[in-house]
Amino acid sequence: MTLPASKTAMIVSIAEPTIERMLQAAKEPLSLGCWVEFRLDALPANASWAALREACVRLSRIDGTAVFTLRPTEQGGFRNFDLMSRAGFWSDPQVRRCGARHYFDWEIDLAGEMLQRQAADDWNRIIVSYHSFDPGVPDLVRVYLQMGAYSGAVSKIAFMPSRADEMASALSLLDRARTEGRRLIVIAMGEKGGATRLVAPLFGGFATYASHSPSSPVSPGQIPYQDLLSQFRFAEADGSFHVTGIVANAVGHSVSPTIHNAVYRQRGMDWVYLAFAVDDLPAFVRRLVHPLTREVNWNLKGLSVTIPHKVTALGLVDEVDELARRTGAVNTIQCLGDRLKGYNTDVWGIIEPVRRRMDPRAKVAIVLGAGGAAAAACVALQTAGARVRVLARNLEQAERLGRRLGIQSGGLEEIAAESYDILINATPVGMTGHSNVDFPVEFSPSPCSLVFDLVYNPIETSLIRKANACGCPTISGIEMLVEQAARQHEIWSGEPADRSLMMSAALRRLVPGR
Repeated sequence: MTLPASKTAMIVSIAEPTIERMLQAAKEPLSLGCWVEFRLDALPANASWAALREACVRLSRIDGTAVFTLRPTEQGGFRNFDLMSRAGFWSDPQVRRCGARHYFDWEIDLAGEMLQRQAADDWNRIIVSYHSFDPGVPDLVRVYLQMGAYSGAVSKIAFMPSRADEMASALSLLDRARTEGRRLIVIAMGEKGGATRLVAPLFGGFATYASHSPSSPVSPGQIPYQDLLSQFRFAEADGSFHVTGIVANAVGHSVSPTIHNAVYRQRGMDWVYLAFAVDDLPAFVRRLVHPLTREVNWNLKGLSVTIPHKVTALGLVDEVDELARRTGAVNTIQCLGDRLKGYNTDVWGIIEPVRRRMDPRAKVAIVLGAGGAAAAACVALQTAGARVRVLARNLEQAERLGRRLGIQSGGLEEIAAESYDILINATPVGMTGHSNVDFPVEFSPSPCSLVFDLVYNPIETSLIRKANACGCPTISGIEMLVEQAARQHEIWSGEPADRSLMMSAALRRLVPGR
């Protein structure tokens, strides 16, 4: 995928210790139509001003567009440059000639000094940048208006949000700049602002910044340019794109963007699925999601909701479908006109894989755990006509869930005396990063017809291995992951989902090299 010249630019930040390594790193991004940012401040600390000037001259000969940056440490750079030294460097005639077809990034204090020196006759290829690393939102409008003094320059504002909903300030400012015909880059740095790097084309942003690789982010929250082009289809995105995404407390591990974006890409849909690291869901819904209160002008179609927000989401939607009401949790939000509707597709993610193996009607089912996933499993099995019992280490929690759903409950230790046709693990035991202990369940092969572990990473858990050793049919949690995602796709788009494609995408993400 090559980035069209007329689109929002993707600037790949390159911070290498030698000119040769910078040139090598720039080759592929430039071949794809990306710009590159050469961080001159990343060159060795003992590099003289003459060496920095020579680097700028040599790097300016590339076949493509570059942004040259000499950032001081207090503004996120790698070296300690004082204002007068920076001004002297950018005023050098040899350096100035490099700006004929490239861009210079001048911090706002430097831009003020250069304006007094009248060092830039034409500010068209100057990026005037402002960085705030204190958590929270600075007065973005004040900074934006201040930057208007540099007529013709590109304005760049980067800040570190303390909450995901603070992205609304960045995106609404981008929308204002588009209306006013101003060239603007706004970036909310870090995981809580990561989506601002992805949606710049939707708001007419001048550019976004990407990392050269997952291991080389120059700024907090940068996304590898390969992912922006392939998974998030940055080269195709514009204001007409429909937006979906996942809200979670931590989203770096989520497989959902891989699954949904694979379908959008394969079908050529003008849709994109993002990841939002949200800790305050009510504020996020109010400022970015609900059609009556959101501050962002975008074509949002819906959201996936996961840990720890599913119960909270139930109280933030205007309408709830019956399965979500019974489960007591919402994992899917749909934007419908000026309302939000909540669903629980986890229920379908559980029952459909079971139905592919057996008819659950009148079967005895044991659900292990008493949290949200367990509630979805119990409702799924009840809906399908099974006789359900919930067992958990926390007996009080199991009894509470049992009373609410009208099913039997007990302690986890009771599993040894139970006979069952279906066993579902709805606890996180066995999940990557959660526990290395074996699953505390003893098997008796004869009564057990089917074992379903809702954990999907790893695909083969200790419970699945034990069940296979006993000759029991098994279902990996990856089937639930794909089925619930497929239902979400159908709710949002009204089109049938390609479950085979979704499964292939999930497996590629979870089993590298597959």
